[in-house]
Amino acid sequence: MDILAGMLAYLAGIGVIFGGLALSLLLFTATPKQPLTPQSPVATAMRFAPSAAAKTRDAQANAKAHRLTFRKERQTRAASAEAA
Repeated sequence: MDILAGMLAYLAGIGVIFGGLALSLLLFTATPKQPLTPQSPVATAMRFAPSAAAKTRDAQANAKAHRLTFRKERQTRAASAEAA
């Protein structure tokens, strides 16, 4: 009985190895043959490296929105404190 358990464990290990190789081969052959082409080179450039001016403009707009929100919240708190 001990010999049979060892043989089954050996066969299970060999099966796992072959299963892993089969899965690797399946995934390797499932990749597309041609690379995906972007819509335009300009779109690719904008997606991977936006200009510094766009970053600055967005950051300034974001900071302005946060300042306005903070001012509104501060005025609301001051008004509620005066009412109390």
